[in-house]
Amino acid sequence: LTQADVDAGRHDNTASAAAEAPGGDPTAPTDDVTTSDSETVALAQGPALTLVKSSTTTQATTAGQVVGYSYLVTNSGNVTIGDVSVSDDNVDATPTCDVTTLAPGASATCGASHTVTQAELDSNGSPTADSGFLTNIATATGTPAGGTLDDASDQLDIPFVLDVVLQVAKAIVPDTTNGTAWNDDGDGIAEAGETVSYALGVRNGGNVTLFDISLSDPGVTLTYEDGLSDEDDDAVSDDLPVGASASWSGSYILTQADIDAGSFLNTAGALATDPAGDPISETGSALVNLPEDVVLQVAKAIVPDTANGTAWNDDGDGIAEAGETVSYALGVRNGGNVTLFDIS
Repeated sequence: LTQADVDAGRHDNTASAAAEAPGGDPTAPTDDVTTSDSETVALAQGPALTLVKSSTTTQATTAGQVVGYSYLVTNSGNVTIGDVSVSDDNVDATPTCDVTTLAPGASATCGASHTVTQAELDSNGSPTADSGFLTNIATATGTPAGGTLDDASDQLDIPFVLDVVLQVAKAIVPDTTNGTAWNDDGDGIAEAGETVSYALGVRNGGNVTLFDISLSDPGVTLTYEDGLSDEDDDAVSDDLPVGASASWSGSYILTQADIDAGSFLNTAGALATDPAGDPISETGSALVNLPEDVVLQVAKAIVPDTANGTAWNDDGDGIAEAGETVSYALGVRNGGNVTLFDIS
């Protein structure tokens, strides 16, 4: 049997016989006696295809990531199959194949790709949200030389790996005139009432969009600068796309308690919501060192006699004598920037 016989579904065979008639001329075949008989053998046809879909990509992690697919289509039946093609319900373009006609046992290799979108990452599934997978169902078809061919299919699931990261940065903005961490009056000494300025930033360092961003900082007056956008179409710009940052400025007025402590540590807190609706938080701190200026001052002065103007309590003769009194006024002053205790 040949492949053509199987493709035709039958094998036709004709037998012929010839003989010399009595008294005939052996050299003249036209007077031979001939006969023939034909027989047709029906051949069972079993068209079949197998499809194996594969990818070297094991995780979907980034918007713009190109996931490549390979499809191995094999003629596992006994007849030739033409017009071989592969379709896929979740690829950028129709798969292309190196050959489209397959003899039994032969294979075609096809290829296609899918580009991951931010929407797929945010929904954690494609084409089904919250499935956790990038899912594709491929189907191989063809036209058999005979018989009925069932489509072959194969499904591949590649997991989405989500990385929810909220980053907070907080930095002191030095005084431009004196370079100190506080808004100095020029004496280089930190004092209650002087101001510390901050630059604060919130960044989306993961691979999914973050929503409903807010920033708080106890005791610090915050002013929003820029960077937030409206990614969920709720008419409020409070979201951060992947890789985006938003900035705030802040100011804090030093208290005497801060000066006495010698430093001021302050922590800002950011809140956000991931695409699944789960809350996420992060903090960022900045330490201001406040140098101590410890100064204890003592002043002592004589209080003159009010009647005579002498340095002692004169009896009127202008002559200092034993038993007369010298009066003083004394003062102790805190001339530094920290509170002093247990004065004596």
